[in-house]
Amino acid sequence: MPTSLKNTDLTISVAGHFDMELFNSFKATYVDKPAKNHIIDMSATDNLDPSALGLLISMRKTLGKDTKISIVNCCAAIKEMFLMAKFDKKFNIE
Repeated sequence: MPTSLKNTDLTISVAGHFDMELFNSFKATYVDKPAKNHIIDMSATDNLDPSALGLLISMRKTLGKDTKISIVNCCAAIKEMFLMAKFDKKFNIE
């Protein structure tokens, strides 16, 4: 899973199908990284399995409530899923 770290911003690019099969590779992108801001770029995400919501909640719990996590560039259907699940309360959805 491609990542880039610039200063304190870590960008994680999710491509294709985002689901539980990505658990280990997704977690490895952010654990023990020197970032204050985490940006999940979903511009190349085709679809989102409901289990991916759990991956994001796990990320939030691991990083803590004070870490900024933004989910950016998602298609309208994925953004709607995040809003229906009230993810805008725990993440910055753009």
